[in-house]
Amino acid sequence: MENFDSIEDMVENGLSDLDFDTLISVDDDILERHVAAAAPKVSDLSIGDVIIYEGARREVENISDKSIMLKALDSPDFGGVLVGTAEVLAYDGWQEEMNNKGFVILSKGSSVVKEESPIHFGVLGYGVTAYDTSRTDPETNDYPIVAHITPEGVVTIRDKSLSAEDLERINEQAAQAREKFIADWNELSVAEQYSKLLNAADITTSVNISKDSLSMEETIEKYMPFVIFKEGERPEPQDIVSNAVESKPTVAV
Repeated sequence: MENFDSIEDMVENGLSDLDFDTLISVDDDILERHVAAAAPKVSDLSIGDVIIYEGARREVENISDKSIMLKALDSPDFGGVLVGTAEVLAYDGWQEEMNNKGFVILSKGSSVVKEESPIHFGVLGYGVTAYDTSRTDPETNDYPIVAHITPEGVVTIRDKSLSAEDLERINEQAAQAREKFIADWNELSVAEQYSKLLNAADITTSVNISKDSLSMEETIEKYMPFVIFKEGERPEPQDIVSNAVESKPTVAV
């Protein structure tokens, strides 16, 4: 064993003939096998895992052999509802596509699986869509839409088999939408409110409004529940109501 007087002596006399380019050499095929083995696979994922996929943070909300639901964690929040909150992959080859594109697991979900409602919400167009993540539509390979909530908070139920708990969740979302709509509505001028009311009214209601001798404020108060929130029966013009009362036949006693 060769001894050196100092570090400088070792570097100058002992390491001068070494070729550092040949110290570590790994064949590319061996390196690729090890890298591929270390990369996470879809089979490694479970509910609650947070991953980076296609450059964005996503949470695995649901996963099975047939599909995966990825919640976007970096989406903007409008009124408590995430825009484009989830993406569903349910087509042939989605597992292979994810594996080929690659993803990074940032954190693993809890080992304790919480029982949560399969009803999820997303803003995918006009209003809020409620869909059931516990099943897949065989025609679209997507989660079926079970309800829709307009920006005004009006609910349309498309699945009559929803449980009371799921209906409550949907109504809570509708209440949030209505609260936001009213707040935005109150920021408008009377003229702007009146214009929006006329634009939302159907033909028959528009005719009734034109026949009513009311101010804009009175018209809004009278017709807004029916036109905007779809509540009650269509209001009739005041003169028609009055004439109907006056022309009502009386019975002599």
